[in-house]
Amino acid sequence: MNRRMGLFAVLGAVWLWHAQAAPMAADQPDLAGAIGSLKGALRLEDAQAAAQAMKMQFGLPGAAPLPGLPFDTFAVGGNPVVELVDLRLLLAQIAVQTGAKDHLALDKAQNDGPHQVILLRGGMVSLTGLLALIGASDAADFVTSGPQGVVFKRAVVVWPDAGLTLETADRVILSRADGSFLVNLGWLNIQGARIEGSASANRGAAEFRPFVLTAGRGSMTAAKATFAHLGFGQTPHFGGVAVVNSGLQPPRMPSAVRGSAFDDVMSLAFIHTDLGTLAANKMTDGAILVSHSSKAVVSDNLLVGGAGHAIRVSGGSVDAVVANNIVLGAVTGLSVDQSSARITLTGNVLSGQDSSAIRLDKVDCVQVFDNLAVQGAGAGVSLSNTGRVSLAGNAILGNAGSGILLRDQRERASVSITGNQIADNHEGLRGATAGFVFVTGNDMEGQLPRLFSGDLAPRTIGWLEERRDKGRQRLLADRRSVCPARGRI
Repeated sequence: MNRRMGLFAVLGAVWLWHAQAAPMAADQPDLAGAIGSLKGALRLEDAQAAAQAMKMQFGLPGAAPLPGLPFDTFAVGGNPVVELVDLRLLLAQIAVQTGAKDHLALDKAQNDGPHQVILLRGGMVSLTGLLALIGASDAADFVTSGPQGVVFKRAVVVWPDAGLTLETADRVILSRADGSFLVNLGWLNIQGARIEGSASANRGAAEFRPFVLTAGRGSMTAAKATFAHLGFGQTPHFGGVAVVNSGLQPPRMPSAVRGSAFDDVMSLAFIHTDLGTLAANKMTDGAILVSHSSKAVVSDNLLVGGAGHAIRVSGGSVDAVVANNIVLGAVTGLSVDQSSARITLTGNVLSGQDSSAIRLDKVDCVQVFDNLAVQGAGAGVSLSNTGRVSLAGNAILGNAGSGILLRDQRERASVSITGNQIADNHEGLRGATAGFVFVTGNDMEGQLPRLFSGDLAPRTIGWLEERRDKGRQRLLADRRSVCPARGRI
């Protein structure tokens, strides 16, 4: 009874303090203004500067330098040849990598014409060189050049012994009406070029849109490129721009996409692709996917809008780093799921998600450090069926759901929550079958009085008593790894 009366006294004092608290002081961060600056940025560089300033307001560390990309030199040469081959030869080749889903739509998209593709083999060429080879072949009738760019009315295929480089002045238009797309089984090197799908709908398969796919042992390197109006179907393989390396032998060099723009592209996907880099890209109404891959780096990207997971690490991926990305909108900002492990999410800025800013489901060994999750319609961070997870040094503010939500956790789940700023969410921490949760050194003053709820509600007593006895918590973030380091997989 005495303990209960003591609790009532503490709660009463807290409610009185909360009711009499003054408005936000002038030296407190202007969250609404910071988000407005971020959303108003038109260029990637402006958004990054606004995000950096926003993180500094909340004491979060600055962004680390982008990783280097040691590309091999693309050397035009060999004995390149262009010929028309049956589409079924290509479909059989890529079905080994991607499965047969959506292949019927590819076939129907060829309409009534001959189901043929333009095949480049035997060497590496520029777009100018490719057009010269096409002009001297049976494929000449299916390619036109004009002020808007080069229009391909058949699919273009780069064979494993070939390569194609597209440079700054190059504009490639893949005809949607004629069922065109680009498949690379060798090396596709895009430096400042633009690849887009045309607007006219396809008669044979209305859902079809062109796409760019690298498969087999193929590699794609892209820098300062532009991709537009690409992607269709039920799988990410044809979802816009994808690299799918699922053969027994690895590609000659890792794939990387850096400093590029994606407009009306469903997804940018790396699947079964190790050591891939996706950095400093801007996407509008699209998504980034890393699946069944190891050692991927997804950093410094800006994603605006979208109808699903903005950035997703899935399919048992391991050792990925997702850092310093800016996500505005989408249903979920960052999602890690499907038995992925040893993943680090750090320095990301997320706002305006319809569901969770950060979602972890069926994962183990995940570090969530120094992220800013603000003003979403759901939880700041949600965890379900996880193993070992560390949440440290994050700022989780103004979300309509819980700041941190734990539910349906594994029996031996272990979650460390240290040194986070948690304020103005619907509630601070909510648990439902929460597993083992270690909570210390978090600043939750701005979350009063809605601190803990659900299975974690009993922790309110201890937190308030500690605050009464020791005063305001000092931020103390434990950023140690929750899992031992591993060698290359």
